[in-house]
Amino acid sequence: MNCIIGSDGSVERIEVTKGHPLLIPAATDAVGRWKFKPPMLNEKGVKTTAKIDIDFRLIPEREK
Repeated sequence: MNCIIGSDGSVERIEVTKGHPLLIPAATDAVGRWKFKPPMLNEKGVKTTAKIDIDFRLIPEREK
């Protein structure tokens, strides 16, 4: 997914580029809550973009 990160570090926009339709909502929900440290210019945060890959893996349940 491609994201626009605001000058305050919050995720302003998420554009999904590919992914399984059942997993996209979970990925966008998680990334939407993330907080980034934005790049600084003249001691102020600057809006930027970020490419983010989310890797889902199935983890087998341990035997009890």
